[in-house]
Amino acid sequence: MTPISGLLDPETRALLEPVLAKLARPGMNNPDDPDSPLEDVESESLDRDALAKAAARDTRTAAPRTCETPRLGRSAAGVDRRLAWLHPARP
Repeated sequence: MTPISGLLDPETRALLEPVLAKLARPGMNNPDDPDSPLEDVESESLDRDALAKAAARDTRTAAPRTCETPRLGRSAAGVDRRLAWLHPARP
């Protein structure tokens, strides 16, 4: 892990806030829970009971949920592959 710190301007924070509200809520996108939902919390196909059970099992605080969300979302969206050319060590 690489520590970072800094400030976001209000516009960037406003863009980030709804993403985190959907994807970083308790029970969502938990890499330690294979039954944790990995989709958008507003998806019609989301099993609300599964989300409630995953949230009850989720012991992460807001910090790790927030940290893991962009990484998991990026991987799920295929962004790693599209941006691989930016890093010469990546195939």
